[in-house]
Amino acid sequence: MSPSPLLPIQQPSQLTINRYKLDEDKDDKPIWELWVMLVGVSACVGLGLWNLAQFVLEMKNYRSAGAN
Repeated sequence: MSPSPLLPIQQPSQLTINRYKLDEDKDDKPIWELWVMLVGVSACVGLGLWNLAQFVLEMKNYRSAGAN
């Protein structure tokens, strides 16, 4: 009989179970970390929109200057 390509199912050790319990306790992030992420994402989105608006205005001015 050929060996199965799948790994045998192993019972989780007590260490693994304890690690999962510790991970559940650390699930909540500190509030300052959430604010830092919010400010960072907002800054990136704002800069992207600002650059897009500047590009659109520049193209509008380029076309209205008579460059056909």
